[in-house]
Amino acid sequence: MSRTNSALSALSAHQRYLDVFKVIEQRDREMAGILDDPKRSNALAMLARVRLAGLLTEDEFSGLSPETRGAIQLLLGAG
Repeated sequence: MSRTNSALSALSAHQRYLDVFKVIEQRDREMAGILDDPKRSNALAMLARVRLAGLLTEDEFSGLSPETRGAIQLLLGAG
């Protein structure tokens, strides 16, 4: 949705709604790919995806155990 302000104002309210809805649907699919199927067996992979998506703050990451941080960094290729 990279339209200029004048192009946006020319759109109907319904079209603007549809544009916003498309963005929300896309983000929902992205979040589902990150957070779906939470279980202990894939927790590290899920945390790595959360970290990669920028959804885990540095403070939250530093609160994890050194082993967990190391595993996440290894999964992300930074270990």
